[in-house]
Amino acid sequence: MKLTRLVPVAVAAVALLAGCTPTSGTAAVVDGARLSEARVGEIIDGCIAASGGTEENFPRRAVVQNFLVARLFDRVAAEAQDVTTEQLKQIAQQQYPTFMADDACAELAIDSTKVGFLEQVDRNHVIGQAAAADVELNPRYGAWNPRAEGLFDSASLSVPAGR
Repeated sequence: MKLTRLVPVAVAAVALLAGCTPTSGTAAVVDGARLSEARVGEIIDGCIAASGGTEENFPRRAVVQNFLVARLFDRVAAEAQDVTTEQLKQIAQQQYPTFMADDACAELAIDSTKVGFLEQVDRNHVIGQAAAADVELNPRYGAWNPRAEGLFDSASLSVPAGR
């Protein structure tokens, strides 16, 4: 499965996004896990370096939303305790070997792997986990609304957030 096929899933999460505004320099915080604006840039730069792609291939909004949805996977996986970090890395290595070559981009590849697994979980359970999550999202990336339809629906970005 290609990363470009998983990014729309994360992008669809924009329909889910509306919580408090995090502090300056923060893209998102989910249950205490913080993604800084600087780290978003590092991930994008790493993915560009690893793949030879461009910024258009890795929209900031998609990186942030992938992070957010992957943290929902972390909540579900913590309950099930059936997927280890090492297993996720191995699967990501198989699916995204180019992206795993760069440490920063590997984060996006592993998060994309988590998003793929989350698609297989009962949607109502995922919505419950989303509602229970403590989420702060920088408004430039949307608004967190865990009860919104379309968590796993395909969507596209009409205007990607600026770098």
